[in-house]
Amino acid sequence: MNEDVLQNVVEQLMEDERLRSNLQDEEAKTLNEWAIQYLGAQIAAAQNPSDAQQIGARELARVREAMSAVNARARENPQTTAKFFAALIDGLAKREVSPPAKILAMLTALRGARKPAPKSKPKSKTKTKSKQRRALSRKGKAR
Repeated sequence: MNEDVLQNVVEQLMEDERLRSNLQDEEAKTLNEWAIQYLGAQIAAAQNPSDAQQIGARELARVREAMSAVNARARENPQTTAKFFAALIDGLAKREVSPPAKILAMLTALRGARKPAPKSKPKSKTKTKSKQRRALSRKGKAR
């Protein structure tokens, strides 16, 4: 049952392309992987389906907040965002699932190198919703 909750939460997250609109494909992929791992770990800890739904809704809101901050940061200063993703990729490689608070703390540290926002908005290079869903579906079947 917890898997159904996770699938629902992940679908909601993937539908909101505004969370990744300023990210390059690899950055969006990395952020999505972190979000899915984090949400999966939180929902898996639920004792029953009701708890899983409550945890899923609460943690989805936190993850959206973190992803929104990352996306805003990418719009403001793409160069310093690369440092953030290097740290996030390192954490994923070590199988560490960083909580949103840690992600936001990393973003705050990047603000010291803040530069003016570019005049024009960069084009989004994220995958389409259907490609993201297929990728998630394949991951679920592989488990």
